[in-house]
Amino acid sequence: MMFKNIKYICLIMAIISLSLSIIPNDFIQISAALIFVIYYFFKNLPNYQVTIKVGIIGFYLIIVFLSQIFISDFYEFFKSFSLTILFFFIFFSTQKVIFFKSVEFKNAIIVSVILIIGFEIIQLIEVLVLNSRTSYFLLDQYSISTAKDAGRFESANFAGLLRPVSFFHEPSYLASVLFICLISLKNLNSKPLFRLITIFGIILSLSTLNYLFLLLYLIFSVKKKYYPATFIIIFPFFVYYASFFITFFRFYEISQEGTSGWARLVKPYIEVLKEINENLAYFGRAIGNNKVIHDNSFFLIISYTGLMFPFFIYFIYKHSKKILIRNKYIILGILNLIFLSGAIFTPEASFLFLILISSFNLKTNIKQNYKKPLNI
Repeated sequence: MMFKNIKYICLIMAIISLSLSIIPNDFIQISAALIFVIYYFFKNLPNYQVTIKVGIIGFYLIIVFLSQIFISDFYEFFKSFSLTILFFFIFFSTQKVIFFKSVEFKNAIIVSVILIIGFEIIQLIEVLVLNSRTSYFLLDQYSISTAKDAGRFESANFAGLLRPVSFFHEPSYLASVLFICLISLKNLNSKPLFRLITIFGIILSLSTLNYLFLLLYLIFSVKKKYYPATFIIIFPFFVYYASFFITFFRFYEISQEGTSGWARLVKPYIEVLKEINENLAYFGRAIGNNKVIHDNSFFLIISYTGLMFPFFIYFIYKHSKKILIRNKYIILGILNLIFLSGAIFTPEASFLFLILISSFNLKTNIKQNYKKPLNI
């Protein structure tokens, strides 16, 4: 019993320390999430079907690397390849396993949310009342953050206002972690109060990306029978305040070179096409060998798969459709992580997918969709 409780304590620690390394070293970064994912992997060794799916992806990535072996860095390829394979092992195997107990899992997420938002509030009080920024760098020795001063966290929509980061390396990542927790709490049928608290934490982050996903979440939460009435009420409101929403969500930036929106949605296309053409990498660039760092993982995936991108998406969909078709919130969570800054094929992203999909497994609890539950 004690060991099982320790597992959920470790789960909480992994959630709140996703941006932290347990070793204060820039060269070696081992997160609690990585340890938890490895623990999950060995407690649930992949079956034949999962191994075949991951093997197909791995084989393709190796073929691409071999075709570019003279212009690629093997060390970078090996690191990225290992993390990518781990990611897909977790992604596929999680869909067939019940790894958590519902009540304990839900309570662990709730505790994590309270700790995260509590630290958010402390940071806001420190900034607004004490005019201090010490807490932003309290964990800097262990953080993956590259920020040198808190000015990097200033809001684009609310000039001069510092956004809280809580335990994480930047506000958008903080909000995305809370968004994954929000979807998981909904799937686990938590009390509405805890979901409202989670939404409050997302709002405090002032993350434009997550405001957009939160809006979609709220729209999806409306029952189907209320769709017509909701549309009639909301549509005129959106039309009347269209200019405000375009400005607030910074959609206008998409067409303005040099802006954040342009860098997130337009520039990556240019960079991907340039790199593919320069290296003749029409079927993808060797993983880990991109010359540029893409601002979100959607374009990173395109870079790694090239012309095979549509087939890659279909492959993922085909082997995940029981989850994707039956839970629109899971799709929101996946899209949120893909469009978040940073690489998707990391232990931390694997960990968030583990939480997200596990919450769906516990919600449906249909025995024929799972293997025999683990004795852990």
